[in-house]
Amino acid sequence: MAESSRAEDARKRHKNWVHPYLGTSEQMQRKFGYTARMAGEVIGGLEGEIKEVTKERDLARKQASQTQEKLDIIAAKADKAVDKAEKLEAKLEAVDRKVEDHLYQPEFPNTAKVPRTRWEAIGEARDSEEPESDIIIR
Repeated sequence: MAESSRAEDARKRHKNWVHPYLGTSEQMQRKFGYTARMAGEVIGGLEGEIKEVTKERDLARKQASQTQEKLDIIAAKADKAVDKAEKLEAKLEAVDRKVEDHLYQPEFPNTAKVPRTRWEAIGEARDSEEPESDIIIR
Protein backbone atom coordinates (compact mmCIF):
# COMPACT_ATOMS: atom_id res chain seq x y z
CA MET A 1 0.00 0.00 0.00
CA ALA A 2 2.87 2.27 0.52
CA GLU A 3 3.63 2.04 -3.16
CA SER A 4 0.09 2.97 -4.12
CA SER A 5 0.20 6.01 -1.85
CA ARG A 6 3.46 7.04 -3.46
CA ALA A 7 1.86 6.71 -6.92
CA GLU A 8 -1.08 8.79 -5.80
CA ASP A 9 1.25 11.40 -4.39
CA ALA A 10 3.17 11.45 -7.67
CA ARG A 11 -0.07 11.88 -9.64
CA LYS A 12 -1.13 14.72 -7.40
CA ARG A 13 2.22 16.36 -7.72
CA HIS A 14 2.14 15.92 -11.48
CA LYS A 15 -1.42 17.28 -11.65
CA ASN A 16 -0.54 20.22 -9.48
CA TRP A 17 2.84 20.77 -11.08
CA VAL A 18 3.17 24.18 -12.70
CA HIS A 19 5.57 24.88 -15.52
CA PRO A 20 7.27 28.27 -15.18
CA TYR A 21 6.13 29.49 -18.62
CA LEU A 22 3.31 27.17 -19.69
CA GLY A 23 1.39 26.83 -16.42
CA THR A 24 -0.38 23.70 -15.13
CA SER A 25 -0.80 20.51 -17.10
CA GLU A 26 -4.42 21.38 -17.87
CA GLN A 27 -3.38 24.78 -19.17
CA MET A 28 -0.67 23.14 -21.28
CA GLN A 29 -3.21 20.74 -22.77
CA ARG A 30 -5.47 23.64 -23.66
CA LYS A 31 -2.61 25.64 -25.16
CA PHE A 32 -1.21 22.71 -27.10
CA GLY A 33 -4.70 21.66 -28.16
CA TYR A 34 -5.28 25.12 -29.56
CA THR A 35 -1.88 24.99 -31.23
CA ALA A 36 -2.69 21.58 -32.67
CA ARG A 37 -6.02 22.85 -34.00
CA MET A 38 -4.29 25.87 -35.52
CA ALA A 39 -1.62 23.65 -37.04
CA GLY A 40 -4.35 21.41 -38.44
CA GLU A 41 -6.08 24.42 -40.02
CA VAL A 42 -2.79 25.65 -41.47
CA ILE A 43 -1.99 22.19 -42.83
CA GLY A 44 -5.49 21.91 -44.30
CA GLY A 45 -5.09 25.32 -45.93
CA LEU A 46 -1.73 24.35 -47.34
CA GLU A 47 -3.16 21.11 -48.72
CA GLY A 48 -5.87 23.13 -50.47
CA GLU A 49 -3.30 25.49 -51.93
CA ILE A 50 -1.18 22.54 -53.05
CA LYS A 51 -4.21 21.09 -54.88
CA GLU A 52 -4.89 24.45 -56.59
CA VAL A 53 -1.25 24.84 -57.63
CA THR A 54 -1.22 21.26 -58.91
CA LYS A 55 -4.31 21.95 -61.01
CA GLU A 56 -2.74 25.14 -62.37
CA ARG A 57 0.50 23.29 -63.14
CA ASP A 58 -1.37 20.53 -64.97
CA LEU A 59 -3.34 23.11 -66.95
CA ALA A 60 -0.14 24.96 -67.84
CA ARG A 61 1.49 21.69 -68.99
CA LYS A 62 -1.54 20.88 -71.11
CA GLN A 63 -1.51 24.34 -72.69
CA ALA A 64 2.23 24.07 -73.30
CA SER A 65 1.81 20.73 -75.04
CA GLN A 66 -1.00 22.15 -77.18
CA THR A 67 1.16 25.16 -78.01
CA GLN A 68 4.06 22.87 -78.91
CA GLU A 69 1.78 20.86 -81.20
CA LYS A 70 0.64 24.08 -82.88
CA LEU A 71 4.28 25.18 -83.29
CA ASP A 72 5.13 21.82 -84.83
CA ILE A 73 2.28 22.21 -87.32
CA ILE A 74 3.41 25.74 -88.19
CA ALA A 75 7.02 24.55 -88.60
CA ALA A 76 5.87 21.78 -90.95
CA LYS A 77 3.89 24.28 -93.03
CA ALA A 78 6.90 26.62 -93.13
CA ASP A 79 9.14 23.76 -94.30
CA LYS A 80 6.67 22.92 -97.06
CA ALA A 81 6.55 26.58 -98.11
CA VAL A 82 10.35 26.79 -98.20
CA ASP A 83 10.54 23.63 -100.31
CA LYS A 84 7.93 25.00 -102.69
CA ALA A 85 9.78 28.32 -102.94
CA GLU A 86 13.05 26.51 -103.71
CA LYS A 87 11.34 24.49 -106.45
CA LEU A 88 9.82 27.63 -107.94
CA GLU A 89 13.19 29.38 -107.79
CA ALA A 90 14.82 26.46 -109.61
CA LYS A 91 12.10 26.58 -112.27
CA LEU A 92 12.55 30.34 -112.63
CA GLU A 93 16.31 29.94 -113.09
CA ALA A 94 15.71 27.25 -115.71
CA VAL A 95 13.29 29.53 -117.58
CA ASP A 96 15.80 32.42 -117.36
CA ARG A 97 18.53 30.20 -118.83
CA LYS A 98 16.21 29.11 -121.64
CA VAL A 99 15.26 32.71 -122.41
CA GLU A 100 18.89 33.85 -122.41
CA ASP A 101 19.91 30.90 -124.57
CA HIS A 102 17.08 31.66 -126.98
CA LEU A 103 17.71 35.42 -127.16
CA TYR A 104 21.45 35.27 -127.63
CA GLN A 105 21.74 32.42 -130.09
CA PRO A 106 23.60 33.31 -133.28
CA GLU A 107 20.85 31.80 -135.41
CA PHE A 108 18.67 34.81 -134.55
CA PRO A 109 20.59 37.73 -136.06
CA ASN A 110 17.94 40.34 -135.20
CA THR A 111 18.41 39.92 -131.45
CA ALA A 112 21.16 41.83 -129.75
CA LYS A 113 22.48 41.54 -126.26
CA VAL A 114 20.84 44.19 -124.07
CA PRO A 115 23.52 46.13 -122.17
CA ARG A 116 23.15 45.70 -118.45
CA THR A 117 25.13 48.66 -117.22
CA ARG A 118 26.06 52.03 -118.60
CA TRP A 119 29.69 51.02 -118.81
CA GLU A 120 28.84 48.01 -120.95
CA ALA A 121 26.78 50.27 -123.19
CA ILE A 122 29.65 52.71 -123.58
CA GLY A 123 32.06 49.86 -124.29
CA GLU A 124 29.77 48.39 -126.94
CA ALA A 125 29.33 51.84 -128.48
CA ARG A 126 33.08 52.26 -128.81
CA ASP A 127 33.39 48.81 -130.30
CA SER A 128 30.58 49.19 -132.82
CA GLU A 129 31.31 52.73 -134.06
CA GLU A 130 27.66 53.69 -133.63
CA PRO A 131 26.82 57.02 -132.01
CA GLU A 132 26.00 56.79 -128.30
CA SER A 133 22.62 58.43 -128.79
CA ASP A 134 21.30 55.37 -130.61
CA ILE A 135 22.12 52.95 -127.76
CA ILE A 136 19.33 52.11 -125.34
CA ILE A 137 20.49 51.87 -121.75
CA ARG A 138 18.40 49.90 -119.35
